[in-house]
Amino acid sequence: MPELRAQPRLLVVHDDGAIVHDVEATLPGWWVGAVDHGDLAIAEASYFDAVLVDLEREPADGWFVLARLAPHVDVVAVGPRRHTARAMRLGAIAVVGSIGALGDALDASLVA
Repeated sequence: MPELRAQPRLLVVHDDGAIVHDVEATLPGWWVGAVDHGDLAIAEASYFDAVLVDLEREPADGWFVLARLAPHVDVVAVGPRRHTARAMRLGAIAVVGSIGALGDALDASLVA
């Protein structure tokens, strides 16, 4: 009998509905939730398989969310290449330059 696997869940920390819609379109097999504040992300993260943060978004400081959550849940960061080394040191599983690259990063985390 095949193993039943729950649908993976991604928490997006962003207040722009268009970004959340883009994430949903990019990850058709994922259940996507969204919060607009870093404190909410920290409170809700345990219910998700991964968290997506924007390293250049205000007021929800993606760096703060990344540093707080990375030891506990897979965090993927969206940001420019210049932030990659720092984000990986803080525990990001991947840093992507665009939402379009998100699928590959999350697929790799599920296999690992």
